[in-house]
Amino acid sequence: MTPRFALTSSGEQLAIAGQILRDHPQVWIQTHLAETVQEGIEAMRQHPEASDYLNIYERAGLVTSRSVFAHCVQMDESGFSRLAAAVASIAHCPSSKLFLGSGLFPLKRACACDVKVGIGNDVAGGDSFSIPRTLNQAYKVAQLLGDRLDPYDALYMATLGGARALGLGKELAALRPARRPTS
Repeated sequence: MTPRFALTSSGEQLAIAGQILRDHPQVWIQTHLAETVQEGIEAMRQHPEASDYLNIYERAGLVTSRSVFAHCVQMDESGFSRLAAAVASIAHCPSSKLFLGSGLFPLKRACACDVKVGIGNDVAGGDSFSIPRTLNQAYKVAQLLGDRLDPYDALYMATLGGARALGLGKELAALRPARRPTS
């Protein structure tokens, strides 16, 4: 299920999506979250009952282990911690964020909060379908934030980490990386 994001959805639409998610355990949701500062301001204006942007989705029952949120570049530690507690995932889409100039995803902060992160490719806002190119962009984003993206961690996010972010862990449970990504 793919509601574009909170700005294009009424509270009622999001609540219906939450009901679908509860009623159908095989359904997953993916949407956008905290992509730009202005988006967050507008989302809060449109959904004044929420305490913050993530809470819009929480109130609708859309933050679960079957939820993937693209971008999260404007997310704080509280949001990352709440996503981790819900076992929700983030799709890190560096190519589109660099192409649009809309923010840099703080991968190191997200990982420190124990959020599942996979590499994403929001080609609607980006310029390539290439996962290697997307990993190259993720490396550059980390550098711009003063962090380092280890090649192992990048490969993990694009393969096993991405699979786990999508709930494909049962088949892969026996496969464990030599170490958990720290980036």
